[in-house]
Amino acid sequence: MDNAITAALSVTSLGAGGSNTRGGGGARGFRGAQPNQTEPPDETQVRQNNARMMLLSLQTLLPQIDQYLPERQPAVRAKID
Repeated sequence: MDNAITAALSVTSLGAGGSNTRGGGGARGFRGAQPNQTEPPDETQVRQNNARMMLLSLQTLLPQIDQYLPERQPAVRAKID
């Protein structure tokens, strides 16, 4: 769990094209063709997208984070908000 939190907290920002809305699944902002993108995403973009997905998924694990890793809880909540 600690490794997943560390990876999710590595997100630099959701950016203008990302989906920062809650509910409906985190993958919605990453499906379909990306405007002005003619080649596949590079490794950095893939890592950021994966970290964003993990961060959004951590929302459902907040009670377990509070229980098992309470020292990480403030950082996770701040990043999600």
